[in-house]
Formats: sequence, structure tokens, C-alpha cells
Amino acid sequence: MKTWSGVPELLIITMLLLGWCGWLIYWRPKPEAGGFLDRFNSYEELLEYLRTHGGCPSPSRRRIGPIIIRVFKSEMAQPSPSMPMYSTTNIQVAGVDEADVVKTDGRYLYLASGCNVVILRAYPPEELEILSTIRLNSTVAGLYIHGDRLAILSSLPLIYPVAAPVYGDVEAKSIPSIWLGKTQLEVYDISNRRCPRLLSRVSLEGEYLSSRMVEGYLYLVVNEPAILVNESYVRLPRITLNGGVLEIKAEEIYYHNETEVAEAFVTVISIDLLNPEAEPQHITFLLNSASELYASSGNLYIAVPESLRPSNFWLGDWTSIHRVRFNRGLLTYEAAGRIPGRILNQFSMDEYDGYLRVATTSWMRDPARGGRVIQVNNLYVLDLDLRVVGSLEGLAPNEEIHSARFMGDRCYLVTYRRVDPLFALDLSDPEGPRMLGKLEIPGYSDYLHPYGEDLLIGVGKEVIVEGDSSYERGVKVAIFNVSDPAKPVETAKIELGGWSSDTPVRWEHKAFLLIEDRGLLVIPVVLNDWRNPAKGYWQGAVVLKLSLQSIEAVGWITHMDGGRPPDPRWEVRRAIYIGGYLYTISRGLVKANSLIDLREVAAVEMS
Repeated sequence: MKTWSGVPELLIITMLLLGWCGWLIYWRPKPEAGGFLDRFNSYEELLEYLRTHGGCPSPSRRRIGPIIIRVFKSEMAQPSPSMPMYSTTNIQVAGVDEADVVKTDGRYLYLASGCNVVILRAYPPEELEILSTIRLNSTVAGLYIHGDRLAILSSLPLIYPVAAPVYGDVEAKSIPSIWLGKTQLEVYDISNRRCPRLLSRVSLEGEYLSSRMVEGYLYLVVNEPAILVNESYVRLPRITLNGGVLEIKAEEIYYHNETEVAEAFVTVISIDLLNPEAEPQHITFLLNSASELYASSGNLYIAVPESLRPSNFWLGDWTSIHRVRFNRGLLTYEAAGRIPGRILNQFSMDEYDGYLRVATTSWMRDPARGGRVIQVNNLYVLDLDLRVVGSLEGLAPNEEIHSARFMGDRCYLVTYRRVDPLFALDLSDPEGPRMLGKLEIPGYSDYLHPYGEDLLIGVGKEVIVEGDSSYERGVKVAIFNVSDPAKPVETAKIELGGWSSDTPVRWEHKAFLLIEDRGLLVIPVVLNDWRNPAKGYWQGAVVLKLSLQSIEAVGWITHMDGGRPPDPRWEVRRAIYIGGYLYTISRGLVKANSLIDLREVAAVEMS
């Protein structure tokens, strides 16, 4: 064994590792938890808080810049005797539905297309036809179906002026025009699909973040800038229900009782789709703008990025998490906590067996390099009071999380810099999470999806490593065998397209359709190669046949055929199946193909 000044190399390495771990333990700050939010006692107290801690200033305050709002598993429906099997939205948590631009109930399709929602008879495909079109004055953000109720979420662009009435000695003309967004929820009775009937319209000023539906109750989260005018007036959040206005009182709003920037009202409301005209339940926070929403079957977890004063260890990026319990529409705020780093997306959070597990990417000072700033990845386990009970910090230095997937008492993380490390983490002991194993291969996965008990499907990009350089190439779909988490193995992969090819699955999991009993995966793709224009451009859905050892492209379905030119209108966005048929959907077309041989059975254009 090599030595250095007579000291064995292994001993040197061991001493460095012990020093590193000891430094971590010594300098690790204690993430905060539990009850650091209060409610205001009065409107005047809220005003004073905004004067001190931020809010969106009027021009006279001359603060730099306005507020920036950060907007930042597939189930199979069980058939009745007269209904076929059909796919539903690819969701994260069983029983917790998510809004999407396409929904089906096994017989009808409900499609968002710009400012329209189109209802079609879909099954059997020989009867494919448009039954009705609902036209809105705003862009549709997502849909929900619950029996004979259709819920439409829509957003007006960020050009909505705030009304400026006179408040006390603040003249209307002195209040500047503030441009906000507007989030709207409309609920329709669709017992007659040819003639939908509007039952209720709820709207909130601000930008739609996300939503969930559980047992017919819809939970909606909106970010609204906190506007402080001339240090004497703040417009409180308002909920408009069928023309009536409910203004949320200052005394109902939660806020930080410590020094904290406050830039947005984060409002949660719940709507009973079977009784949509009832006054909605609501909870409002005065925080930074929320960035992500995760929901279990009984809790909403709202993630809020924060910038705090750097410590000796962590730099200023933190995330506060707020737990709101729900039960048949009733909302109860119960806990708050804070952890270092930023959350990538909703899949970075998961509730299991009474604990919340969260993966973050953060910046820290590296003690082994004289305090040099590096990027690391972390896993935290919190109890339901959002107190940290266990952690695993410092994973994959100088890389960042590209995807996360929690499966029971395990977590799988993909980080990336030049190669794709897939980490398998053991969370069976909440107080002592540990790494079981990792796999390093070229490329990376932006989305991970369970396939049975021992397999993962990864969708991302292939990467070519040449010396000190690396280059992204085509779309990569891979299968990982994680039956032995200490030794995860990539058993199959396929690369689709060339250097500039892509798939929306990388950033939108709802575009992923797995037909597990047939061993088929359907994803939209753009196939292109800017280095070889002769290969041309192709957009559509690719049908992949999966096995443990291979992935094979067995079908290609495009809407840019029959003389239709390349155009966003014909870009396939989603695929669903009903019975033995695959339906692909773009903004302008629905096409049905047989799942047996993928021959086209029917198609209908939308105006």
C-alpha cells in the first residue's frame, strides 16, 4: 500500500472521512419546526408587518423590483359490467386526483384546448364524435371529473388590473394599476353531455399553483402578490363566488413571527363538487410565494422557498413546509417546518407511515476545501409536526437532483453532472436513513416511475461523455432492476431521436401512460437532430414494448399526417386507453388506434 510521510493511505482517507463527518455533525444547524406561524390580531398589525418585511411596493417606496411569483402513478379504473377498463391521469398518490388537460370516465373524453373544453363520445371508437364545447374567456389550466360534475380550472394572463376604490385618505387616483393574474374554477352539471349546465363559478386574484381532488372535494392553492400602497393600504385576498365577494380578514391570515420577507398571500380553498354553491372553506398565509404542492390522502404540504441569512454551514436557500389537514372539505392548519435547500417538484415529497420524507438540493461550504461553496443533495425525514427526526446529507457533491421517487420505505434519487447516478436509499428507520447503493451510467432520468415491485422506468436524456466534455443527445428510456437495492442495475434502454429530440414527460408526468398488463409505454416525443437535418422532424406518440431485458419501439402515431403541417395544434400531448383502444390527443385532433395492431380506427378534428 502506498504511504505518505510514513502514514498508510487507507488511514489518511479514514481520517479525512471522520473529519468530514465530524464537521457535519458539529456545524449542522437545527431545522426549525412546529408553530412558528401566528395570526394577525388586526388589519393595522398586518399593515405594519408588511411595512417591515416586504410586500409589493408602490413606486413611491423605490424598492428594487416587484414581487416575482414562482409558478413554478397511473391508476387503472375498475370497470362496471358494462364499462371497459380505462386509464386515468398518471397521479402520484393513489386516490388523490390531479388536474389535467385530458380526462376520461371510460366512455367520454373531456379535453382542454386553449380557452375551450370539448366533450366527446369516445367509446366505442366507431361512435367518436364531439358532443359539446364550453367556451371560456381564459386559458384552461386543468380539469376534474367526478360523476356528472366537470370542474374547469382556468387562468387569466398576468394583465388583470386591481380595482382601486377609495380607502380612507388614500385617493383612488393615487393607487397605481397593479397587474395580477386571476384563477377561476367553474363547476358544470354534465348529466347531459350535449348541454353542460354551469352550477358555480369561484375566482381568486393571483396565480394558480396546483390542486388536488379527494372523494369529490377539490383543494386549490393560489399565490397572490401582497400589494402595499403608500405604506397605508393593503388589498386583502378575496374569494368571489357567483358574483358575491368574501374578503379574507387580516385576523384569519397566518404569518411568520420572525424576520421574514413577505411577498405573497398563499390561499387554500376547498370546494365540494356535489355542492359547489356552498361557501368554500379557506386558509391564507402571508409568506413567500409557494412553489410546490404535495398531497397525501389527508394532508396538503405546501412548500415555500425562503432566503435566509447564511450560517457557518448552509448558505441562504431553505424551504419552509406547511401542513394543512383536510377531511371532506374541512381545512385545518396544523404544522410548519423548515429544511435546508430547494425542492425540485412534488415527487421530492412523500408521506408514509406517519412521516414526511423530503429530498432537497442545497449549497454549503466544503470543509475539506477551505470552505469552498459546493452543491449537495439531502434527504430529510420529518414527523407530522414537521420536526426533523432523521437526515442524510451531502449526497453527490456538485450535482443536483433531476428526479426522485419514493416507494414504501425506499427512495430513489437521480442526480446529474456528467453521468447519471441512481441512488437507492433505505428509509425503514426514520431516524437513520442510509444509502444502500448507487448506479452510475451516462445520461440522466428526469422522471422515475414504478414498474411492478422491483423495477423502475426512467425517462430523460442520453448523454455522450468524451474526455472532459459531455453532450446531451436523444430521449432516453431505461429500465432499472432494484430488487437488490445495494446493486441497482440498468437492464434495458432505448434512445429515441437525435441531439435536439425531447419529450414533455421530462417535466410533465401526466404525459406518461403505462399500460402495465400489456407491457406497453406510450409517451409523446419530438424527434429531431439539428446536427443531421436530413433526418427531418417528427412529433407524435411512440409506443414502446417493455420487457426486463429490452425496450422496443413498436408503433408511431402522429397527428401531422393527412396533409396537416408541423404546427403546435397537431402536437400530441396525451395518450389514454379505453378497452382495447389507444387514444392520442392534440389540441386539434383525437385519434383512436387498435391496441392490438395500432391500426387507425377513428379520428375527429376539433374546430
